[in-house]
Amino acid sequence: MVFVSGCLGMDPTTKKIVEGGVVTETRRVLENMKAVLESAGSSLVNTNTWAFFVYLPFWGMSKIPPKPAYTHSRVKHLFPQQSKVVKTTILLKDIESFGEVNYIYAQYFPSEPPARATYAVAALPLGGLVEIECIALA
Repeated sequence: MVFVSGCLGMDPTTKKIVEGGVVTETRRVLENMKAVLESAGSSLVNTNTWAFFVYLPFWGMSKIPPKPAYTHSRVKHLFPQQSKVVKTTILLKDIESFGEVNYIYAQYFPSEPPARATYAVAALPLGGLVEIECIALA
């Protein structure tokens, strides 16, 4: 398990909160979290999920071949990849910005998002508007 403490929308080079509002800051927070996860051997996307494949035979054969003929070009993936992140906690300076944060969050977790709790707080470090922490599989 990988436990990532609260990530802020800090630019990694300047160490200052990015400008541009809650949307820009949320995107930076998730990019920072992605970098931390990858440096710890995890990631936002689980590339080791079990997947089931259906192999379809060549079409248009006039008779059945002596051995089954299968092609990888006719492979269908039945289950999308899930995230390695299993839980997030989002802290917002203004709960009214939840919709904007959720819009960006959905871009990083498009299918089967992790469990999430969101709270409004009085203030965040460095005057940030959003902070996200997570628990992920290693």
